[in-house]
Amino acid sequence: MTASPAEPHASAAFSDRVATMLTRLGDELTCSSSKKNLLERLCELACETLASAASSLLLLDPRSRSYVLVARHGESRRFAYLADPAHPLAIATSSRLRTERVVELEIPDDQDASRWLCIALRRRSKLAGILVVGRLTGVPPFSPEDRLIAEGFGRLASMRLENARLRDEVQRANRIKADFVATLSHELRTPLNIMLGYLNLILEGDFGALSDEQNEVLRKVDRQAHVLFEMVQDTLDLGHLEEDGVPLERREFSLPGLLAGILREARRMPHAPGVELACEVEAGLPSLATDAGKLKIVLRSLVSNALKFTRRGSVTIGARRRAGGIELYVSDTGPGVRRGSFGRIFEPFTQLGDTSTRTHGGLGMGLYVARRITDLLGGTIGVSSRVGVGSTFQVWIPAARTDLQPARLETTRPPTTQEHFS
Repeated sequence: MTASPAEPHASAAFSDRVATMLTRLGDELTCSSSKKNLLERLCELACETLASAASSLLLLDPRSRSYVLVARHGESRRFAYLADPAHPLAIATSSRLRTERVVELEIPDDQDASRWLCIALRRRSKLAGILVVGRLTGVPPFSPEDRLIAEGFGRLASMRLENARLRDEVQRANRIKADFVATLSHELRTPLNIMLGYLNLILEGDFGALSDEQNEVLRKVDRQAHVLFEMVQDTLDLGHLEEDGVPLERREFSLPGLLAGILREARRMPHAPGVELACEVEAGLPSLATDAGKLKIVLRSLVSNALKFTRRGSVTIGARRRAGGIELYVSDTGPGVRRGSFGRIFEPFTQLGDTSTRTHGGLGMGLYVARRITDLLGGTIGVSSRVGVGSTFQVWIPAARTDLQPARLETTRPPTTQEHFS
């Protein structure tokens, strides 16, 4: 039989309508954030897309091997008995859906017959759920176009549900990892604090005079204990950053006092003999309204990093006005950073140089933690460096604000800092 000229056109229009509808469905499903919202949205979209009065979403419970009703929309109570694993219709439908993507049913009731589409939701090749879409009495039956859209809907919903499940598993694994790391770090930090305290007392002469040889050995032990303590502290800082919703405790505070405290801590950090520590604060600086504790972590990381790589000369911490905020900086006379290495220094677990030959310890997380916290505070971090001369890390933080609300800081960023190398 020869097809009429109108048939190819009708087929193309049919395909276009199906493709357009499925594209919109894909966009809609991508926008759903939480799993609960996704399940409810699946039912709503099924009703809207297939012009139906009700929908129910049932997911397979692997323990009981039965289908559990997790979401519904419209008059879905009329279609809920698929959740009964002993119901003959539930048994027949789930059996057919193991090989078919869509099963259409006609269910008699008191007046007429309602029509259902049961759509398979799969995890890999196995049936993982059923999306039931129902039309009540007095409406047209489902068309071939409806069935095609239902098949595409099932594929999209299956992928979106699997992505949500995998995301939940990753988040659960991350929480377990974070809890383990935090517990281990706390347990390590307690005995380290005791060791460092006793080492300090011994080196100060509280337990009697030491010979030069004993003093030198104990100072080496003290330096390595501080290195270990910093690694534990970096691990704790990273664990806090990986938690959801890191809170900001913003308040106004005096910047010179914060810098003076960091300088006192820096004098106890491991560093080469003869390296000088200095502090420069521009006169008349305004107070800052930010999280002082988190800003201290940033500056402490930068100072520790500078002392680690500076073998002679000085390390300077300072503050000055810049572009509607305060720029804090840490300058050193260390080896500098080469152009090809700059993109890596703010990444986690990164240290420059070959791991078999480098002489500096640590986990390589200090600069990564500093960058993450600076972002959280609404600031920027950059570096200027000359190989063989030294480096200066700059942290820009917005100046004091009057709206000290507990919301996340929002601010206009300063002009982009250019990184200089030679």
